Formats: sequence, C-alpha cells, structure tokens
Amino acid sequence: RRSPGDTLSSWTKAQRSERSPPRLHSRLARTNPTAMAARLTNCALAAMLLAAIAGVTADLDLDMDLLADAIAADEVCQPGDDSEECGLELRQLRSQQKQATISEHRGAMDQETKQSASTESAEAKEQVASKAAAEADQAAAEEAREAEEAQERAASAVREKVADTHFGDDAVGTEMWAATTYEDIMLSEIYVSLNASDSCNTKTSGTCSVFSCGKTRGATKCSFGSCLCESGFCAVAGACYPKPGSCVADTGGTCTVTGCAKSRGETKCKSGKCLCKTGGCMWKGQCYPTTRTGGTCSLMSCAKSRGPTTCHNGNCLCKDGYVNVKGVCTMMQ
Repeated sequence: RRSPGDTLSSWTKAQRSERSPPRLHSRLARTNPTAMAARLTNCALAAMLLAAIAGVTADLDLDMDLLADAIAADEVCQPGDDSEECGLELRQLRSQQKQATISEHRGAMDQETKQSASTESAEAKEQVASKAAAEADQAAAEEAREAEEAQERAASAVREKVADTHFGDDAVGTEMWAATTYEDIMLSEIYVSLNASDSCNTKTSGTCSVFSCGKTRGATKCSFGSCLCESGFCAVAGACYPKPGSCVADTGGTCTVTGCAKSRGETKCKSGKCLCKTGGCMWKGQCYPTTRTGGTCSLMSCAKSRGPTTCHNGNCLCKDGYVNVKGVCTMMQ
C-alpha cells in the first residue's frame, strides 16, 4: 500500500523526466567529432592550469607557514632549549648576538677601568710631587734653621771672646794669629820703606818684549815692553807691593775646570776666578787674613764695638780666627 507521499514523489519524477533535455551522449552523438576533440583539449588545458594554480597556492601557503613557524621558533628559542623548533642555525645566531652583547659590555668595562687607572695614576703622581715638594721645603727649613744656629753660635763666640783691656805703644797682643797675616807683610822692612816714600813708583825695571813678566815681581802688567805694577801697587826693589790700606782679592788663579789650589789660601771661586774670601787680601797670588781694624790703642784700650780685638804695638788687631771687615772683627767664612 502506498502512502500519499510516495505517490507524490513518483509523480514529481515523471514530470521532471518529461521536461529534462536529451542526455549528453545523445548531444555528443549529434556533434562534429573535430569540434568535440577541440573542446575536450580546452577542458584538459583548463583543468591543468587550475591544478597548477592550486599547487602554487599550496606551496606559497606552505612557505608562509614555515616562515611563521621559524619566526615563532626564533622568538621562543632560549639557551639550553633542545626542541626541534630551535634549530642549530637559530641557536648559533642567538649565541653570536649574545657574544656581541658581552663584547660591548666588556669593552665598556675596560674603558672604565682604563679611565679609572689613568685617574689613579694622575693622583699618584700628584701625591709624589706633593711629597717631594714637602720634603724639599722641610730640607730648606732645616738648612735655614742650621744656618741660624751657626750664626747664633758665631755671635755667642764673639760675645764670649771680648777685647783686651790693655793698651799702649809697647803693648803685646794676645791670642793673635799664628799664621802669617797680611799685616805681617805690611810691617816688613820693605813695606816700611814704602810707607816712608811719598810717591808711588810703578816701574819694576823688568821687561816683557820677549817673555812675560816674572811672577816674583808681584801684580804686574806688560806695557810697551816694560813690566809695570797694577793699579793699587807700588814698585819697591823691583817688585810690586800694595799701597797702604789697599786690598786686592784677585789671586790670578782660575777655577773654570778645577777648583782653586789650596796653596792660594782661603779662596772662593767666582766667575771662573779665584778670589780671596771676605777679610782676606792677596799677596803674590796667595790670600792672607787681614787683622788690622784701623783703630788704635796707644792711650786707651780698643773699643768693644770692634769685636774681639787685641792691642799690639798701639794698633787694634783681630784675634785668631777673626778678620777685619769694615773695621769690625768677624769670623772668617
């Protein structure tokens, strides 16, 4: 027994069958075989083109997927990750980047270390210079203190050694110089004869046309073949003697290469010349201490202002170790 639905379905199929066009094989049977072949060829070409396009699209989609996966893997890769996503190349790239970062950091640290070392070196140099300057100042202060102490000792010695109180033309001095003094030469017979003369003869009778003047003639100079006495000297018995009251410091020696010879006495080197120290006078190339102050003690003793003096034959002379400097007896320096 059929239901109403089955009856309706059979009727619908019959209506469609009556209106449907003839089947394909019926059309193909009535079509030109050449045209039919062309159509089939076009369809095959179209199908191949569509397949090719579909393949390219699939490959492109695959490449994009791989690139996305690689980017994602690069973002998640960390040191020690041995997953397949983190390939060898990606780990090497990550290691190189970290090495570059470490190198930059080390370079910055090295630069800071060098700057710090340079600063410390400069500070050390400043400290050394400051220490050297402080030591030099301390040494200078000690030298100045020692010089002051030496002056004080000298002044104390002068105060302790006072002038003698005896006087008179026949007085004999005490604590006099044991060494030859300039006054010993002045008091010689030759010098006495020079004091007795009113004139000063400078001609020694010596000649220098061929040879220079002899040293035994004293302070001489060659002028037109004749040996004449230097200024401040007078000729007595063919030799030049200093005028009374005069004092020559230049011994004629030089000290440009070596020091002054000890045989010249108490000398000092100045501008390459050997000169007598203060309180000394030259006689025949040698320095002698001057002890005559210019004061007299015929009627009374020597003045205390002249320092440690002694009265000898009516003249105030400096005691041993002291020399005359502008009328006052001071220690020879």
